[in-house]
Amino acid sequence: MSRYNKPNKPVLQVLFIIFALVNLQLSAAFAVPADDSNPNLLKKAETHYHRGEFNETQTLIRRFLKNDSVSKPERVKAYTLLSKTFIAQNKTASAKEIIRKIFAVNPAYHPTLEQEKPSYIKLVDAVRTELKPKKAVAQTSHSNTLLWAGAGSAAALAILIGVLISGDNGDGSSHTLPKPPEFPNK
Repeated sequence: MSRYNKPNKPVLQVLFIIFALVNLQLSAAFAVPADDSNPNLLKKAETHYHRGEFNETQTLIRRFLKNDSVSKPERVKAYTLLSKTFIAQNKTASAKEIIRKIFAVNPAYHPTLEQEKPSYIKLVDAVRTELKPKKAVAQTSHSNTLLWAGAGSAAALAILIGVLISGDNGDGSSHTLPKPPEFPNK
């Protein structure tokens, strides 16, 4: 037998170890941790919330909200859960702040009356009431502007009609048309 026919065991073992390490490194580099996928984070946060583990719930929701690709409905759901977490901890001011963020994402937000606790619904209504006067003031000033513009336009139109009816251009002469001539009789 020639020396080329026999496999060299130590070389093969070293090559196998190098291949295994490279394969392990590549799989670790391209692997996406299951814990950091957004739907899983929100589901885990809900699980922790129902267990009464509010600090873990808040941590997971904050990690979830850091992702810019979170849709508006998911963002509202996360803020809702976070605000309920603060309510459970008797942190009403923090809960109100989060509810304001809900209204910033979805101004038409209304909690589900059948599914939410009365304390949450009451707090959402209180925040909505706080936010409404600011909108009413803005609408009032806009309405006043339209009212004054309409009144000014109506006054200018009335003056113009009055001048046109009077036929007076201010120099004493009249702008009325002369009487038409008589028809000739044949």
